[in-house]
Amino acid sequence: MKMLLRVSENGGSAVDVQVSAVDLVRFEETFDKSVGNFQTDFRMKDLFWLAHHAMRRKDPSVPDFDTWLDTRDPDVEASDDDEIVPLENAQ
Repeated sequence: MKMLLRVSENGGSAVDVQVSAVDLVRFEETFDKSVGNFQTDFRMKDLFWLAHHAMRRKDPSVPDFDTWLDTRDPDVEASDDDEIVPLENAQ
């Protein structure tokens, strides 16, 4: 299972971050909460934490979670990289 998140910091340009198995497992270990329950028990902190963890895994210079929230003013949203483009009708 993978998830693509679009993250912008301090109102700057957005970057896509791929949340992968290691991030999801660490989330479950950290919060003792199943990612399988996201549809019924989801908090914004969950989304921001996953984005931060994936970013920090790729770039250790990313500050700790609380500092990142306080100083980088992040915006995180789910991104769909697999947009389905409908077939055009040939007439």
